[in-house]
Amino acid sequence: MQPAFSLPDLAMLLRDGGVMKQGKGANVLAGPLSALHYFLKELRACPAQARQRWSADFDAPLSRLSVIFT
Repeated sequence: MQPAFSLPDLAMLLRDGGVMKQGKGANVLAGPLSALHYFLKELRACPAQARQRWSADFDAPLSRLSVIFT
């Protein structure tokens, strides 16, 4: 049986364009919502400053998710 979606080969958490963490999409076994949950959890754990851009960057089929703090 084929999965309903394919996981990205690489996922990265970036702060202002610099890689903070990276891993394989296969490590997110529960799917894309689990990856989003991890991204939000990491944001909560990291001290964000005004005008910082945090991003989660994935290989296809997912796209980049970015947050800019004001």
